[in-house]
Amino acid sequence: TRGLGGLPELTLVQQCYREWALEVAGSGRLVHSGIDSFQALSPYLYALVLSGPSLLARTDAVVHSVLDQWQPHAVCFSAIVCPHQKRLVIACNRRAIPTICYQHGGAYGTHDVPVHDFAEGRMADYFLSYGSGVLPPISRRGLRRAHYVAVGSARIEQQMARKRNVRPNRDRRLRVVFAGDVSFRNTLTAGTEIEDTFRYKLEREVLTELALGPRLQVVYRPFPADLSSQGTPAWLSRARLDNVSIDASSRTAALLRRSELLITLSTSGTLWNEALALGVPLVAYLDSRFTSVREEYFADLRNACIVCTSAEELRELASSVATEGREFLRRFVVKRPDVFLQRYVLADGLSSDKVCDFVGAALHARLPQALAASNTDA
Repeated sequence: TRGLGGLPELTLVQQCYREWALEVAGSGRLVHSGIDSFQALSPYLYALVLSGPSLLARTDAVVHSVLDQWQPHAVCFSAIVCPHQKRLVIACNRRAIPTICYQHGGAYGTHDVPVHDFAEGRMADYFLSYGSGVLPPISRRGLRRAHYVAVGSARIEQQMARKRNVRPNRDRRLRVVFAGDVSFRNTLTAGTEIEDTFRYKLEREVLTELALGPRLQVVYRPFPADLSSQGTPAWLSRARLDNVSIDASSRTAALLRRSELLITLSTSGTLWNEALALGVPLVAYLDSRFTSVREEYFADLRNACIVCTSAEELRELASSVATEGREFLRRFVVKRPDVFLQRYVLADGLSSDKVCDFVGAALHARLPQALAASNTDA
């Protein structure tokens, strides 16, 4: 294929990149603390520039082949963040095929996550959310917004169907789960995570406080991803704290059903939703320096559980748990999670029925009518 000026496309792309690289390198915009990060990034950017167009062209060919063969009335997604998902959405838009995405975790519509402006909230026609409190992200640059339809969470509804029945230990020790946050070693961020070195230090400090409680049985739950990237499990194996064990394999719902108190640094909101739905007393760490949320969401969360907004506050609370043991649970008598669950997790229940009804309307090309009959934000 020939490009502009008679040059082959590959040669043209190489020339454009070199001209752009010279401009960026000379601007100093990527120099931080005296370190020129562009020199480290440049080989990877160059490889991406060379391979990207051909990969997208192949992706488009597959997408159009699938759409030609199946001719769907609507296309549904669990996420729209990867290039192949976005190319499929673009192709559907050109063919006037409605695109529907459903919420697959916390943070959507409650946390300030800039990347959401360029993912589901921008790309899809309709976003099936957990509740009416899950709102479209604030449009920073006039970007297109999906219509939000509150349907609840079918998975959490299913978890709630199985009753939680925790029997106290014979020695009356309080079963505490301390859940850490994800670690990307500060190389990747979704916009909510705690700075990694700070997180590691805080996890150690909280576990050290909890280990002083003779009336506690503590389970540390690392984020169930790549354990090799998380320092806390390795530290615990060396520290050998008497009343602290590690559980990285149990299903989250099963672990919560066996617990009487959850303390967590997890910031996306997914674990908060599960704990509150299962009736587990929750202590959530939410430091605005790392995790920004809507004011009304923060108020509802504080009414549903105990929220620590600083490391000092969390350390003091861990010390209180260690000292008070089971008596600490008295602090949750005034907490009312029902409103939070209705607005951000369950809507009004019957999630599967709502999803089927809405998608069924889409399959019959009646999305405007379905939208008008549902709880939406246009």
